[in-house]
Amino acid sequence: MKIRGAWHFGIQWATLRYLVVCLVALSGMLFGSLILHDAEVALILAGTGYIGTRILVFVLYRE
Repeated sequence: MKIRGAWHFGIQWATLRYLVVCLVALSGMLFGSLILHDAEVALILAGTGYIGTRILVFVLYRE
């Protein structure tokens, strides 16, 4: 008995765009906490990075 088939791995572009949004927010959080040593600034950078990137993704890709 032979099993036929193919493994196919695919990721949608919307998932990649959302991962980029999360990466921008994470980098703002890490920059604020590790480089600037201020938790409040880190939260502000993460929030504004997330919102700004979501707006940019919405304008460019209408998502």
